[in-house]
Amino acid sequence: MIFNQNKSVTLIELIIAVSLVAVIILGINSISIFSHYQVVSSDRRAKLQNEVSYSLDHMTKHISMAIGDISNDPIAWYDNANHNLGLRVRTDSDKDGIADTGDTWIGYRHVGNQIVYCPNDNGSVPCPNSEVISSDHILTLALTRNPIINPDEFNNLGITVGARWDPSKAVSQDNPEVSMQATVNLPSVSTN
Repeated sequence: MIFNQNKSVTLIELIIAVSLVAVIILGINSISIFSHYQVVSSDRRAKLQNEVSYSLDHMTKHISMAIGDISNDPIAWYDNANHNLGLRVRTDSDKDGIADTGDTWIGYRHVGNQIVYCPNDNGSVPCPNSEVISSDHILTLALTRNPIINPDEFNNLGITVGARWDPSKAVSQDNPEVSMQATVNLPSVSTN
């Protein structure tokens, strides 16, 4: 029997092997880059949703404590033209169920790209002892209110908050935007 003792790799076989390894590595790398990009985008969107949700929860909790009636409106707007700068709300801090001088005004303002909570709002700018309840991602704060029809019915306040990861840039896959809304029922308490 005669065996071929010359077992070696030809140049063509080496080029094919290197090419296959390169294609496999590039495929794995592109999957890794795509996955990283999707994780970053999803993470940013989730953070925005958490931030807007927290802001809406904070506003809903405090605004729902409003006290007033048809002659003592529980809401005062900072911007009467379009209500996008914020509002002041009379809250029943003395817990007597009557809109009176023992009540406190709280406020929410859209300042820059933040929502600012004023726990003791006297209408001055800037608000003393204010607290920022959102980071620098807020684009819009829209407040809409249905008029009081009957003092014995609830008054609805619609709150819409919009946020973008980088408000100075356009919406894109890596610069997501979210918008959430809530409705607060304001009880119109009549003391007549």
